[in-house]
Amino acid sequence: MASNNHLYITTGYKIVYPEGDRSLQRVKLKFDPQPGDEYHVVIDGDTLTEISRQFYGDPQLWYIIADTNDIFNPFDDMLETGMYLRIPSIEQVDKFNTNTTNKTGF
Repeated sequence: MASNNHLYITTGYKIVYPEGDRSLQRVKLKFDPQPGDEYHVVIDGDTLTEISRQFYGDPQLWYIIADTNDIFNPFDDMLETGMYLRIPSIEQVDKFNTNTTNKTGF
C-alpha cells in the first residue's frame, strides 16, 4: 500500500512531502525495563540502524531502540554524542518480533 508520498510500513507510515521533508507517523511500542537490557553511550556518527545492527544483528529493528528511548521520529530526532540509550534485551525483542513483517527499514 503505497502512493507517491506515503509508504506503508508495518509500524506506521513514512510520509515524504513535496519539499523533501520526511515524517514517520506510527504507533509507539512499549518495552518495560528488564534485567537483560543493555545500555549504549552514543558516539559521534552513531545511527539507530547501526546501533540496532550492533546489538541485534539487524539494522531494521531500529524502531525498538527509538521507541524505548522516546525518539519518536528518527528523521527529526538526531542522536547526540554522550546520550545514553537503553537497549531492550533480545528476549523482549524476540517476543514482539516473531515475524519478519515487523521489521522495517528506509
